[in-house]
Amino acid sequence: MRSLLYNRTNTNTLIESVKIKSVYQSASPIAQDISFQPRNKTRSFRSIFSQIVKDIPLVMKKGVEGIRICCSGRLEGAEIARTECGKYGKTSRNVFNQKIDYAPAEVSTRYGISDIPITGKPTEVRMGRGKGNPTGWIARVSRGQILFEMDGVSLSNARQAATLAAHKLCSSTKFVQWSGTMAIRISRRSNTYNARNNRLTSRCLFLRYSDFGFRIMDLGSRFMAFPL
Repeated sequence: MRSLLYNRTNTNTLIESVKIKSVYQSASPIAQDISFQPRNKTRSFRSIFSQIVKDIPLVMKKGVEGIRICCSGRLEGAEIARTECGKYGKTSRNVFNQKIDYAPAEVSTRYGISDIPITGKPTEVRMGRGKGNPTGWIARVSRGQILFEMDGVSLSNARQAATLAAHKLCSSTKFVQWSGTMAIRISRRSNTYNARNNRLTSRCLFLRYSDFGFRIMDLGSRFMAFPL
């Protein structure tokens, strides 16, 4: 791992392993666990909070006095972003002699940050009485944004894979080549892109965050994630 990072970044990197006695005694594993659950299936954030809160009393005797979980964004199809928090035990932030562990996490998917929920109602349900439950998530895609990047393959194979992937998109795309890297780019104005189309994952090797500009490699690739 160190040699791979040194070859990519030309800097010496120190990697150390940290032993965690319990998952619920560290904030970072809890935040990552919460961010992984909405990625593959639609689930309410309140049910995720309640499941974690049920396991907290098991580790209360091991030094954990309380937990506070906050979720921000357009929750449950709301038009205005808001923040809701769930807590259990003592979570006072005004005492300076307490040891507080804090860790943030973002719900990211293969197509970027999916922060816009799509709601739906069951069949034979009357209109009105608010919105339905979330059925999926979408991510914003601007004009000229690189959707997929491919490297390590021939130009003919990359063009064929990009052509097959372009048939699954809801907007017109353009195949471009720059610095020896093949990619797909949107050629007309498009506001959103549906993130529920999982069939595109088998056509691409490299994906990219829409907000941070990081290149995310496939697990079967021999490269790692690094800034573009």
